[in-house]
Amino acid sequence: MRQRLVALAVETLKMGEDLGEHLDEALADTRTGADAPLLHALAGGVQSRTIGRDEAVAIAAVMFGAGGESTAALIGSAVRRLAEDADAARQLRDAPELVPRFVEEVARLEPPFKFHYRSVRRECELGGAELGPGDRLMLLWASANRDPSYFEAPETLRLDRRHPKHHLSFGRGAHFCIGAPLARLEARVVCEELLARTTQLSLCPGDAPAYARSIFVRRLERLPIALG
Repeated sequence: MRQRLVALAVETLKMGEDLGEHLDEALADTRTGADAPLLHALAGGVQSRTIGRDEAVAIAAVMFGAGGESTAALIGSAVRRLAEDADAARQLRDAPELVPRFVEEVARLEPPFKFHYRSVRRECELGGAELGPGDRLMLLWASANRDPSYFEAPETLRLDRRHPKHHLSFGRGAHFCIGAPLARLEARVVCEELLARTTQLSLCPGDAPAYARSIFVRRLERLPIALG
């Protein structure tokens, strides 16, 4: 385990160096507006002294890692649901316009990130608990997404929910995921293409799916499926 952690630390350092080089290129690029790459927004923050270079690199690293993890996790969970639920797969083949709703339900039931930490800045109350500055919270999106006081039949995948996007898997408010539209689009396209190019799919008997060993991410590392 120690060797694995050291290896991850080394790779993270390399990623930071690589992103730093891209940031420096963005700082030297004069492009602005919609045609400018996303990294230019961070470069603009550095140039205006809103954030420092190290902060910009750290933000870029979070965006880079979160983008890959969240999309891979959402797509894997969606494919597994299709393989396990023949009725849902059949319904979506008959009505592909429901695929976006299916993606939202998968995101609700299997959020790519199960929780996030938050620090309390001022005295307040949450759920009957008194909180003060410096207190730290673990906000469980996976639990909130199955709240029976908000979601009818919260454990059930339903394609007829009135507000299919009213879950917390992509955050909320100022912390809403900047990549949510792209993650939704990628998952939708994968599901549509998979359903259009197959007549059936199922989990491979005797070869169980395996999840990443993490308390934070909900991502499949292995998903053996049979296509027909």
